[in-house]
Amino acid sequence: MKVTKRIQLAIMVACFPVAAHATAYKCSLPGGGTTYQDTPCQTGVAQQAVSLTNSSSALVTLMADVAMVGLHTAARQQQRLGKIPDAVAGCLATLKGTQFDEAAQRALSSSMSAGDLQTANTFFSSPSGRKFGKFIVSQVYIKLGEPSPDSAPAMTGKETSDVQRFIGTGAGQFLVSQNFIANSELAPAIGARVEELKKSCGMHR
Repeated sequence: MKVTKRIQLAIMVACFPVAAHATAYKCSLPGGGTTYQDTPCQTGVAQQAVSLTNSSSALVTLMADVAMVGLHTAARQQQRLGKIPDAVAGCLATLKGTQFDEAAQRALSSSMSAGDLQTANTFFSSPSGRKFGKFIVSQVYIKLGEPSPDSAPAMTGKETSDVQRFIGTGAGQFLVSQNFIANSELAPAIGARVEELKKSCGMHR
């Protein structure tokens, strides 16, 4: 399987976009709790404007890690088959997930509402969300036919509930929908970035 195709498979496994720069409104609910939305809160409801950026975003980190797992895995497998030189495989192995930040950012900046982005980023920044992110990365390795270097973390009952609660939100439903990939430019953007990185390591078609 080509490197680009393997990256796209990795993305299909995860289906989690990054946060764009935007503004969301944090609204206090009458019965307690909070919600995030694109538009100002209803009159009389306490609100706080929240600036969203892609810097230090848990979503950016997860998306980049998934993409880089795909690239590293494909490079190792093609090296073993003698399809790419050892020097190229070694160069690709040194690349970091941050190499995908800009491409993913461009492709995903208009895919979700600011409120959904904030909901998702808040979840993946939480202890339960970080553990779920590690679980996702471990599953990507398995889907690509390699053992994960780290075991999938065990989830407690509370953490499982937190994950299920997030998946039940609008953001969670959008992120796990296969239509998200089909209706976005994520896969082509990541694929184009893969080709750029391959060329930077001396690999040409």
